[in-house]
Amino acid sequence: MEDNIKFLSAGKTCLKRDEFIENQVDWGRVRFGTHNKSNIAYSGCEIIATYNALCSLGDRENDMPYLIDYYEKNGIALKGGFGITPNAPYGFFRKRGYCVKKLTSRNPRKIDKLGDDFQTFIATFYWNRNNIKEQLHTVCITKNQNGYFIHNNYCRGKKGQFIGQGPYSSLSKAIAGLSPNAALLVIIGIRNNEKVKQNIGGLMKTAREQFPTKSSLVLYFLKGSVIMFILGVIFSMTVAFLDMVNPKIIQYTVDYLIGDAESSMPFYMKMIIGITGGKEYLKTHIFVIALVVVVIALLCAVFRYLNKMFNSIAAEKLICRMRDVLFEHICHLPFSWHSENHTGDIIQRCTSDVETIKMFLSEQLTSLFRIMIMIVLATYFMMQIDVKLSFISLAFIPVIVLYSLFFHNKIGTAFENADIEEGKLSAIAQENLTGVRVVRAFGREKFERERFESKNRDYTKMWINLMKLLAAFWTSNDMISGMQGMTVLVMGSIYCVRGNITVGELIAFISYNAMISWPVRMLGRVISEMSKAGVSIDRLRYIMNSEEECDKESAVTPPLDKDIEFNNVSFSYENGSAEILKDISFKVKAGETLGVLGGTGSGKSTLMYLLDRLYSLPENSGSITIGGVDIRDIKMHYLRENIGLVLQEPFLFSRTLYENIGITKKSAKMEDIRKAAKMASLDETIRNFDEGYDTFVGERGVTLSGGQKQRTAIAQMLVSEPPIMIFDDSLSAVDTETDAKIRTALNKHVGGATTIIISHRITTLMHADHIIVLSHGELAEEGKHEELLEKNGLYRRIYDIQLQGGGEDIA
Repeated sequence: MEDNIKFLSAGKTCLKRDEFIENQVDWGRVRFGTHNKSNIAYSGCEIIATYNALCSLGDRENDMPYLIDYYEKNGIALKGGFGITPNAPYGFFRKRGYCVKKLTSRNPRKIDKLGDDFQTFIATFYWNRNNIKEQLHTVCITKNQNGYFIHNNYCRGKKGQFIGQGPYSSLSKAIAGLSPNAALLVIIGIRNNEKVKQNIGGLMKTAREQFPTKSSLVLYFLKGSVIMFILGVIFSMTVAFLDMVNPKIIQYTVDYLIGDAESSMPFYMKMIIGITGGKEYLKTHIFVIALVVVVIALLCAVFRYLNKMFNSIAAEKLICRMRDVLFEHICHLPFSWHSENHTGDIIQRCTSDVETIKMFLSEQLTSLFRIMIMIVLATYFMMQIDVKLSFISLAFIPVIVLYSLFFHNKIGTAFENADIEEGKLSAIAQENLTGVRVVRAFGREKFERERFESKNRDYTKMWINLMKLLAAFWTSNDMISGMQGMTVLVMGSIYCVRGNITVGELIAFISYNAMISWPVRMLGRVISEMSKAGVSIDRLRYIMNSEEECDKESAVTPPLDKDIEFNNVSFSYENGSAEILKDISFKVKAGETLGVLGGTGSGKSTLMYLLDRLYSLPENSGSITIGGVDIRDIKMHYLRENIGLVLQEPFLFSRTLYENIGITKKSAKMEDIRKAAKMASLDETIRNFDEGYDTFVGERGVTLSGGQKQRTAIAQMLVSEPPIMIFDDSLSAVDTETDAKIRTALNKHVGGATTIIISHRITTLMHADHIIVLSHGELAEEGKHEELLEKNGLYRRIYDIQLQGGGEDIA
């Protein structure tokens, strides 16, 4: 009990931090149990894994009594909870409202599937240490854009310490990296779902899945094209009915006109015979029956054309809506979402997966109605001819359907694996095409080619496996269909010889059997394609269920030419990294210039991302106000429209310089653009180009130098004349003289705006009204240039290095 109290005390202290725990020593060296086969003590790895998982999920309130209380009430802290009872983390996170999945398989493919579908993981495994078998350890594995990371792994540490590991390229490789002798017991995947409370922009709200099922998403996409699809289905069913008429006409022609057999006729046959002249007339004018068959065939052609036309129109409307909706939704997703998802994979989902869904809905799903009506009508007509022979024919249908269902999951899994590999391959291609200059500059062509070829081989293997499954499916399907046709032909011939059915009925029956043979095979194809479409729908549901940025209902649009104030701001990213900003407070008066100096990773850019609300500042993490109004209470679009942000690595569109500079202001005229270009010291450079402002800059501004791109981005921001301007190290690629020219122009022409300049250069910042110095996420110093020099602190040291030739790299 005493150890339990110590453990709880140490744990509560640890839970007030906002970073991963990599070393169990942080828990006060509390020993509260020993292995039953040795004197090796074990600590709270299970609870630490839980804490790290919560940290990764962004569930990091300063006070989390539910975690400690949960273990205290359940006694798990002294039982080795997760190791002994793998259901413990499963139940804990489900009670917290997370989506949780447990996997006991050691199959790498299944593990990677779990890795793709979930956000963070808790793994419990056995390992052999000091010849002690079945010793347990539990770790948390997190993932971000850089890969998978293992936290608090004792097994890989030297001399018995606990360490963090990573990155690994996949979850299965991370599991393989746990220990040379590790045997996975269970791994649990955890992610947010509709019940998890999320803190977005200071507004506590319950996130819910907008599309909880596949059908709900499909119905949403079908808006605007449903009527067209219904018309296509109606015409398809009409074609199916007309196709059933011709065999009946042939049957009655053979038995009733050519032969003398008496037979009861359905109403439509009596109507056709009456219209065409009656039985005696038709016996001497058989060509009339041939004309009727031709007319029905022409009607089939017309209705088939209408079916294809309406189906194609509906399909194109569907895919157009899908692309529009996806693009608009992705444009409104948070900046953090884009940071966590690869561009190539997003593009693949919005192209290949969209096409897969379109093909299924426009071809397989609509043909399903025609298949069903053909099977029903054919069965009805066959039953009229001979019941026993009909049952012989229909006996094969359940076999084909069950056989197709057997392959359904196998094909779905194979297609999903292939689809995932295609997304990874697209991501590699997109990265290399975007960064082609970097690849060539460092001579990495061979490495990148081999990386692409390796991923391409994996992708090819996945598709070969899928094609093998499809080949086996279709070959077996054809064999069963062939056996059905052969059986019907043999048994029908026997029945005809015995006189059970007439020759005309045999011909009609074989025709009907042939008509349902293909639809039944198509039914199998629909089932197999359904599995592929289901995978694609789920991949789009992931995008559509990702929550867009949203404002509070009471969001306002106050004037932003006011004082900016940071009050005790602390922040860390959702990937569970250490706290980037720690209790930052400062004030920028309206119309003044603030200089921000600090080393790489000190949080300079993060400050500006928070001010622009590219990342949302959680509650209880301080506040940022403009004119006394919390930015979380300001409409995001209005806020960003009035904050001009120039990044160190600017992005230019594949358009002309004129279009790129004027993109922030629709009403911008040539004189406005030239004015902005002059302030950015770019006008003279542009006039030296052959095409001037009509010069095409190429993809991402590839035809411009680094300094020209930065100055173009500065002009792009200046043309909109925002009341708040932020330069995030955006003068790093220009020479000192141009830097001075730009700053002079800014002071002269935009003196009324509040300006924030982030830079590593003292010369860029020394004339600012106020300067702050960041170090490791904390505010180290602040004041004017002269005041900071007198303090003989970090600022003075950087000043001496830069201006007196110390040569030390301050970045």
